[in-house]
This record gives sequence, structure tokens and C-alpha cells, in this order.
Amino acid sequence: MSNEQKFEIIKALAYGRTAEEIASAEDIAFQDVMDVQMQNGTAIANERAALKEGGFLDGNAD
Repeated sequence: MSNEQKFEIIKALAYGRTAEEIASAEDIAFQDVMDVQMQNGTAIANERAALKEGGFLDGNAD
């Protein structure tokens, strides 16, 4: 998995997408998405905060 794809997964998780949705969209294994999620909790939270601050989330993705 490339760094770009990893960032896309982090961003999708920050937007509140499910692991199943992301795996299908990125054409990767569900477990790969789960691994990124487990290893990048802080990055996902930071991205979610940035998205909220930028007005891209309505606050319901928590």
C-alpha cells in the first residue's frame, strides 16, 4: 500500500466511512483498512478535527 493510499484511508475514516466501504472503494482487503485504523488513531482524530474546522463535517462523524 502506498503512502497516498494510506492517507486516503485515514481521510475516509475521518469522514466516517466504514471499513467495508473503504475496502471496496480502494480495492483492498478489509483487514488492511482495519490495520490502518488501529495504527493511526491519532492521525484519524487530527484529520477529523481539521475537517470539522474547515466546515467539511457537520459534527456527526464522532
